[in-house]
Amino acid sequence: PSDLLTNVATQLGSVSNLKVIVTTDPENISVASDADISDKAPAFSDIISNLTDVGYASNTWIDNVSYKGVSGSYTVKGIDALVPGAVDGNVIKVSAWVSDEGVLRRVRLEGALTSDDSSSAIRTFDITK
Repeated sequence: PSDLLTNVATQLGSVSNLKVIVTTDPENISVASDADISDKAPAFSDIISNLTDVGYASNTWIDNVSYKGVSGSYTVKGIDALVPGAVDGNVIKVSAWVSDEGVLRRVRLEGALTSDDSSSAIRTFDITK
């Protein structure tokens, strides 16, 4: 899975604008708006590049396209652009779904990112270009 993630991080490094739809569980937890995230591809690249304990996760279908699942742990560092108030040093689970071409389609952040979050908080970022 590390080769797949390297490919994703490289592609994200050259993207200037993403269309992102964010959902949270529970609703109304801290997260940047869809519009505010659109130019934050480097934040996703940083998360993907710094995953540890990486392994394959369940694959999924999104809009009739199959995506490979990859997951790992991420120690939060400087992701206020995505989640205002995120506490550096918290460790969360990250799952990402990637096409065969290495295009990132969905990222799910699971765990407490802010001091107000429960450990079961989930933020899902659906990405379309």
